[in-house]
Amino acid sequence: RNQRSAHAQPTSAFTRGLAALRDSIPDPNAFKDTAINSLSAARETTTKLTSNIYREVKGLTSSELEQVMLKATAPNDVPVKGKHVERLVGVTYQISGRYDIYDAVLRKLWSKMVEKDWRTTVKALYILHR
Repeated sequence: RNQRSAHAQPTSAFTRGLAALRDSIPDPNAFKDTAINSLSAARETTTKLTSNIYREVKGLTSSELEQVMLKATAPNDVPVKGKHVERLVGVTYQISGRYDIYDAVLRKLWSKMVEKDWRTTVKALYILHR
């Protein structure tokens, strides 16, 4: 005679399978956090890539002044090259006296100073004070 209590019933394979499945499902909050972090990283990478491509295309299609400015204020860890600053000064002397080059240079430097990348801001300040 087999006397089993209600608490000691063996679990069926179906119940064990459901329990295993439930245990293998990731925590929804952890999954959400991981997804948000991955999307943020992808967005940041895409933004940087797009910005770099934009800078390259702009450099190819711009005036000499803009090309020098883009090279001198590139958002990288390389210091401003003296040749870029010298070219920038040289461009200001080559422009006709009827054109106010200083306004254009100051406007371009100001736009570089308000960019998000701190390296571009520091380089623009350096050029301004040279």
